[in-house]
Amino acid sequence: MKLILSTVGTSILTNQVEGQQRTELIKNANLQENQYTTAIFGLIEYIKETLRNKLQDATETDLKRLSAEFKSILGIYEGSFPEKSQDIHILIATDTHQGKTTAEIIANFLQSKGLQSIIYTPKNLTNESKNNFTNGVKDLLHWLEKTLDIENYKTQGYEIIFNLTGGSKVCKVI
Repeated sequence: MKLILSTVGTSILTNQVEGQQRTELIKNANLQENQYTTAIFGLIEYIKETLRNKLQDATETDLKRLSAEFKSILGIYEGSFPEKSQDIHILIATDTHQGKTTAEIIANFLQSKGLQSIIYTPKNLTNESKNNFTNGVKDLLHWLEKTLDIENYKTQGYEIIFNLTGGSKVCKVI
């Protein structure tokens, strides 16, 4: 049994577009939904629908190309999702519309594979300012210690894995 905590970026969104659309997504990455222009909101909705279709028939190889998160999660599973699992995935999303959207897409997919997934969004965790980022990390650390209670999972026999960078670096806690 594994408790896998994965940080979530926005690569699954930005990997779907190029040029000016990609630039606009990156430029607006720290915004909330109500701060978007109609065009950017529409672009994100279009990408979500495109991904919904792509994910239905995606192979493991396709998933690795879609996002850093899928690539690293598949790395933990040595290339393919388990058929039966008591593993728990906690997706740590930034406190932004794109971060929450990305986490929802990944969580829904993991659930379709029979894997339990939970999204946690630390309050103010954005790159908008150093203060927001610092406060967001503090919120995350407090949640990990007080609410999640990792020690309890370890006592139950869970292997704790911090999948910190989406890409390829994974940290296991013994």
